[in-house]
Amino acid sequence: EGEGKKKGQGQEKERREKDEGVTWVRLVTHPLTDRNGNCDAVLAALTDMTELKKTEAALKSALAKAEIASQSKDNFLANMSHEVRTPLNGIIGLIGLLQDTDLDTLQSEWVDNIKTSADCLLQIVNDILDFSKIEAGKLELHHELFDLREVVASVMNLFHIKATEKSIHFSVDVLDGVPKWIISDPGRLRQVLVNLVGNAVKFMSSGSLEVKISNHHNDISKHAPLHDGQQRLHFMVTDTGIGIAPDKIEKLFKPFEQGDASTSRSYGGTGLGLCISKRLVEMLGGTIGVRSKEAFGSEFFFTIIVDNPAARKSSSAGSALWGSEPGSVSSTAEGGLNIMKRRDLGSGGLMEETRRTKGGGGTGGALEVVGREVREGSGELEILVAEDNMINQKLLAQLLRRLSCNATFANNGLETLHSFTERLQDPGKRNFNIILMDMQMPKMDGLEATREIRKVLREGGGAGGAGEGGKGGRGPIIVAVTANAMEKDRKNCLEAGMDMFLTKPIKLEAFVDVMKSCLKMIREDKSGRGSVVSIDDEKQ
Repeated sequence: EGEGKKKGQGQEKERREKDEGVTWVRLVTHPLTDRNGNCDAVLAALTDMTELKKTEAALKSALAKAEIASQSKDNFLANMSHEVRTPLNGIIGLIGLLQDTDLDTLQSEWVDNIKTSADCLLQIVNDILDFSKIEAGKLELHHELFDLREVVASVMNLFHIKATEKSIHFSVDVLDGVPKWIISDPGRLRQVLVNLVGNAVKFMSSGSLEVKISNHHNDISKHAPLHDGQQRLHFMVTDTGIGIAPDKIEKLFKPFEQGDASTSRSYGGTGLGLCISKRLVEMLGGTIGVRSKEAFGSEFFFTIIVDNPAARKSSSAGSALWGSEPGSVSSTAEGGLNIMKRRDLGSGGLMEETRRTKGGGGTGGALEVVGREVREGSGELEILVAEDNMINQKLLAQLLRRLSCNATFANNGLETLHSFTERLQDPGKRNFNIILMDMQMPKMDGLEATREIRKVLREGGGAGGAGEGGKGGRGPIIVAVTANAMEKDRKNCLEAGMDMFLTKPIKLEAFVDVMKSCLKMIREDKSGRGSVVSIDDEKQ
């Protein structure tokens, strides 16, 4: 009758019929005994399990297909990120170098327009990746201490050019009781504000825009209770733009939905920004909503839960350090920008204040500072660049030249490994201090090349500190310079033996920061192997 297996008090048996295929049945038996305990009969129940077995098999098959589809999606996103970010890296990087040269007014305007277009394309890529990570439950928050007003200032500064062009007047109102320093995820908070302020500017031809921040006291019963030291902040972004039709409001926070979805629409975008903002706000412990009247403007509002260090400070010194500071827009000793109590900033006023307080310099100056540190330290650094894109090679060559570094280029992972071992075995040449390693390259990828380099160092004997590249030692600092922006890529870098993670497109500020970190590691002769240092455009 086929093979059977125990399951509870019964057995499941597979019965094969010549004409009708396989039939599964469940047989449950119960002995019937007399008064003396002798079994004189058996009660049997037979249940057809064929449909249940088919359902189980179908579910297992569907699960396997879903896992394959999910993996294919991850692979597609990684490949798409690489293929789009790699040329963008060349465009944005070279724009940065061009902006640091002598340009006349018209040339400067053209270059600024090119950069704006490249940044828009990068934002689309980032939206798609963020949405995919949120859908997969893989987006992580990174909580840290930061100055709330500086985050708001950076958002308003971002739109000063467009606001000036449209005669949009900015104002910021931070009410009493809002702490200066809070603990949350500054990058994700900034992302939400950038989306809301950016949408307001995009849908306005003129008018005013206000960002208001206050303690949230309304409808406390509807919210989850706060723990010790926590505070709920309320943000409002109000504009006098075109407003939103009533039938469009309920669709705003859905993915790929837009207020104007027609083929003749006047405003671009992916329709993901508000959906992503809603998910981020919820991850930050809050809610988001909108009030709007068509032709009269809109008011987007959201709340988040933050940790307030001032609430845990009892001394007057602690209150002075951490507490709220009502006032006006003012510069700090470090050249930063503080937004305090209400102030009409005009169209582009924030950027004018920033230029006045920073006192010049810029990225070009930062490159020169790091280059001087290199020359005054250990002399010229030896850098091995693993990059298969010729434009990106030219970009990195220019950056490294200005940092007083000698650069050697490899077009794939095998060339990288060969160049490293050849230099290691030649006593007449200096070893590589730093390797800038792309992850996706022909013949051998960056992860495998890194593993092989670490293997050579482990098996070679001898000694070498951070950045020295000596046999048997820790060897050169390996920096992943990659278009792969998923969280798993960072973990793969760490596991392979890399030290730092620099995301394409490379922003000059991020490149300067990572080179400073490398110099610090070399000076202190520390491996830094405990964690991957991540410097990418999302935190800039």
